[in-house]
Amino acid sequence: ADFSEFQGRAEAMSFERFLEAPGSRYIRWSLFPVEQGRAGNHSGLIPGAIAADLPLPSFLKKGQLVDCVVRLGTRRYCYPKHKDWAWNCLLQVVGSKAVYLHGPFPNPTCRCRLHPEPPTNPIEVRLGPGDLLFIPPGWYHSVRSLQSSLSASVNFFWKEN
Repeated sequence: ADFSEFQGRAEAMSFERFLEAPGSRYIRWSLFPVEQGRAGNHSGLIPGAIAADLPLPSFLKKGQLVDCVVRLGTRRYCYPKHKDWAWNCLLQVVGSKAVYLHGPFPNPTCRCRLHPEPPTNPIEVRLGPGDLLFIPPGWYHSVRSLQSSLSASVNFFWKEN
């Protein structure tokens, strides 16, 4: 597999180098190529062996899944505050992380020029292996790995039918 990072630039490296490199590292692979989904900011496609082992959550029906993202991070990697465009469930696979929920966006479909800032006192949710967190579209959230070793998670993004 290509362990290229996405941090404004890509650098191909082995998994061993990814784990041993100084500083925090982060990669994310998407299930769909850029032209079919929202994978423009991703490191590439989920490697076939990993994709084959990803179970579709039982609450999703065929055709609802719009993307699936595998995320690997090292050394207490932090992902900044953002909001997602679709329903999202975050499955923690390896390691643990804190997700900071900054509250719902008042109207996620609003195309206003001025958006109110999300609340400044987020709710912290800690996830360990096997934990699943639902995040509605438009909710601001940020993520931080809680240990210095590898953290792996999977996001399933879906649309309502």
